[in-house]
Formats: sequence, structure tokens, C-alpha cells
Amino acid sequence: MNNNYCASPTADFPKLNECYIQVLKINRALLNGGYRAAAPILKDAAAEVTFFFGEMNVSFVELIDKIRQLKLEILESIPHASRVFNSKSEYYDRLSDAIYEYVFSGFAICMLEKIIKKKITAGPKKTLISAAAVWEIFTSKLAFFRLPQQHNFLNDPDNADIASMFNLMFDSVYEDLKKDIAGLDDLKHNIGLFVREVLEKSLIEGMLLFISYEEVRRTANN
Repeated sequence: MNNNYCASPTADFPKLNECYIQVLKINRALLNGGYRAAAPILKDAAAEVTFFFGEMNVSFVELIDKIRQLKLEILESIPHASRVFNSKSEYYDRLSDAIYEYVFSGFAICMLEKIIKKKITAGPKKTLISAAAVWEIFTSKLAFFRLPQQHNFLNDPDNADIASMFNLMFDSVYEDLKKDIAGLDDLKHNIGLFVREVLEKSLIEGMLLFISYEEVRRTANN
């Protein structure tokens, strides 16, 4: 993907990057060892990060996992690459974890940017969001999604920090994964390009999940 967005990051960009790194560490701890493993990191986390996890619930974990499963099915169906992507491959779990993390990252970066921009560190009781309603909007948006660089959300100057974060990650997602999954280097060029696009698009899918969540939340509050 060639993803170069015009707007420059704002003064809040370092804060967004700092909070995102904290969120990523906490999420990895939660997935690997549960709340007990994550508690020490949460204790020292920024107020924005604490609020972020207060807003998260099992429904979003299920939605992100649903996206992961769909993407794994796509990758498993690619001819001449099944030895890397099939469920018996030594790389499968690493690939699965990476996809989950990329989708989660897209969602987390968008939500953190909103929390930082609006200076939200506490608020009223969170709104109960219908996961089914979020999924319905998400799949509709995904069906009509085309090139990331043409997407209004990422080209809106108000979202310059999100676009900057995504630009940084697009340059590293596939290369980082190749360090863990040596089989990716052996793919034919055209297959490798397709795989790279499927994986990098995980960030965009996380973004679309956030946009869908915001639409449902606004409806629930009105």
C-alpha cells in the first residue's frame, strides 16, 4: 500500500504515541495472563489509557476476533501459500496474534486520539453498545471501502495524528511480521503483495470498526 496523507501531525501526536504503546503493552498482558498480569501496568498508566480500557468490553474483543477469523480464512485460501497459512503451520498462531493486534491497534489509535483531543479522562456511565449493530455498519463500510489514501477520514485534517500513526505502521507491519514468519519471504512476489495488503488492511479495519462504534454510540445517546 502507498499511504501518504497530506496533513501534518499536531502537538498531541507524541501523547497519542505514548498512550498507544501503553495500551499495546496492557492488551498483550491481558491476552497472555489476564487482569493479574496487566494490573501493574494499568496502575501506572496515563489517565487516557485507563479510560480507554474502561470503555472496552467483551463485545469489542469478540468483534475484533471475528475480523481476525475472516482474515485467516482469506489467507488460508490463497493458492501456493497454504503451508504458511494453514492451521497446522508452525507460524499460524503468530499470524493469528498479529492480525488481532493490528485490528485492535487501528481501533485503539482512533479511540485514543478522540480521548486525547477531547481531554476525556472520566465521564458518565458508559453507554451499552450493541455489537450486532456495530458489526452491521462495519461490514457495510468495509464492502464499499477502496483505497486508504482516498478515505475521507484519513484525509481530514482533524485526524492528522491518526493518519501519521497509520503511515508509520504501514511501513513496518509486514516487515516486522516477516521477522517472525520466515515463510513469508518464500512467497511468490504477486502472492506476497496480496498477503501484505490483507495484513496492512487490518489497521484500516480497526479504524472502520471505530467509526462504526461511534455511529452506534451516537444513536444510542440520542
